[in-house]
Amino acid sequence: MNQIDGKENRHTRKTRTAIQNALLSLMSSKPIEKITISELSDHADINRKTFYNHYTSLQDVLLELDEMYLDMLFPSDERNASESKFTDTYLFLDNIVTELTTHPERTKLLFDSGVSAGLTQRLKESLRPYIRQMSQNLSLSPVTMTYLLDYIVYGIAAILDEWVHSDNQLTKTEMSAMIYALVEISVHGFTEKFNEQKE
Repeated sequence: MNQIDGKENRHTRKTRTAIQNALLSLMSSKPIEKITISELSDHADINRKTFYNHYTSLQDVLLELDEMYLDMLFPSDERNASESKFTDTYLFLDNIVTELTTHPERTKLLFDSGVSAGLTQRLKESLRPYIRQMSQNLSLSPVTMTYLLDYIVYGIAAILDEWVHSDNQLTKTEMSAMIYALVEISVHGFTEKFNEQKE
């Protein structure tokens, strides 16, 4: 990469960051549907043409913010790691809870914008190896495993959403411990009862 390309990339990142921060700032006082491109451009100290050089709509900005946030919660190297590396479910869950509390206001804004839907999907992808490992000695069919995973993931996502919007009434440690306990109880309790019913 030559020096000019480096400067252009830095300028592009700086402009996109300004646009993203401006949108988050405006969303703290009004819903995105009430925000105009002109208003956002003024807030970011750019002109409309500059905005359209980077994005096609406010939703594009929001989608990029959501994706960046989810990448922070679920680092790509961890998501793509081999299943043998997934050995500590508690640390995995605790990392997510910790990241959610790092920027609480931004977390609320993005949850309200719909990031929780992406969170649910990422949780499902990332938790699957943990759940499989936890239940490796239990007799669950692939179909049953899928249903169990859905139950656990949607439950965790709902709990995290409620926790974020209740100003973290439980501490980070309490939340991590509770979610981990629910996962453990769900996997082992469900398996025990499910196998009893089959007998």
